[in-house]
Formats: sequence, C-alpha cells, structure tokens
Amino acid sequence: MTEKQKPTRGSKADVRANPAKGRSKSEALVISERRGRVVELYLQGRTQGEIAVELKVDRTTLWRDLEVVRQEWLADRIKGYDRLKQIELQRIDRVEAAAWEGYERSCEDAVTVKETISGKSDDSGSTETTTKGQAGNPSFLQIIIGCSRERRTLLGLDAPTKVAPTTPEGDEPYSLTIVEAEKKLKDLTTEQLQTIAAARRVFDSAAVTEN
Repeated sequence: MTEKQKPTRGSKADVRANPAKGRSKSEALVISERRGRVVELYLQGRTQGEIAVELKVDRTTLWRDLEVVRQEWLADRIKGYDRLKQIELQRIDRVEAAAWEGYERSCEDAVTVKETISGKSDDSGSTETTTKGQAGNPSFLQIIIGCSRERRTLLGLDAPTKVAPTTPEGDEPYSLTIVEAEKKLKDLTTEQLQTIAAARRVFDSAAVTEN
C-alpha cells in the first residue's frame, strides 16, 4: 500500500527567500503590513536597531524585510525605466515616420496651374499647367538624422565619448600646479593617503613584473 504524500507548502529555501510564500493569507498580510511599517521608519531615517526595537523583531527578520523591499524598489525602477524608454522610442519612431513622409512628398513634381480669362462674353480662356521637378527638402533629412541620433543615444549604441579635463572656462587643458597639488594632498585624510600609497605600490610592482 502506497502511503499518500502530504501536499507541501513550499520548500525551506523558498520560504527563507520569501517568508510570505507558503504561508496563510493572514500570515502574509501580517508580513506585508510589517514591511510597510519598516519602509515608513526607514524613510524617516531611523536606524535598523531603532526599527527592530519598535517593531519588536530580531535583526535577521528586519534585514530580510529590508532586502525584499530593496529588491522590489529595484524591480519597479527597472520596469519604470524600460517603460519610459519604450515610450521615447515610439515617439522618435513617429517623428521619423512623419519626416520620411514629408521628404517623399517634397521629392514629388510640383504642378502649377495658370488659368487665363479672356474677358469676352463667351467666357473663353486658357489654362496652362507647369510641372517642375523637385530635389526634396533637406530639412526633413535633418529631422531623420536627429531621430537616429536620439535613438542610438537612448539604446547606448554609440561608443563612449572621451572627455579631456579642461579649465572651468573650457579653453585650456587642465593641469595642477605644485602649490595646488600640495593643497589638495593636505585636504586628504590619512586613510585616503594610505589607499593612494597602496595603489601606487601595486602599480609599481605590476610595472616591474611586466619589465
């Protein structure tokens, strides 16, 4: 006789990753309300210790709540960014399509109709039709190029632009004088100086190894 297996409510790993998973609706509601309160206190600038004491939870539970909230914020931010990017891409597509239509119309032959009335009682007259070819309006091409540039920038298709440091006026390359360099070094903390020295030692040792 085969023993019936009891239905599981979720693995231990799933429950640890998401405490609300595998719990009853009442338990999930309690967790959701607690996390909402955690967010309120966190945004008020309260420390984790203060939040844990006020909500009467241990540090591990509080850390897990904050981690879940941060992941939700990150997911919402990514979704929002992707949505805005798609909206901007659609806007660029519409402008580009309209520019192409305008350019194609500007390439069509221009037809001019001139009607002459003789002034006689029989209403006789003549009609003259003139057809003139057009090369197309270049302003539409500028719009199309601008749309392509905006699309590449939005999608990150262009290579990064190298920017050389300059003076605040932007007309000369920026360089530190000895006096300015000494002043900046004096403003650094001991830890910052130690970090710079350690990085320099690593750089020097790597250079020696390559040689």
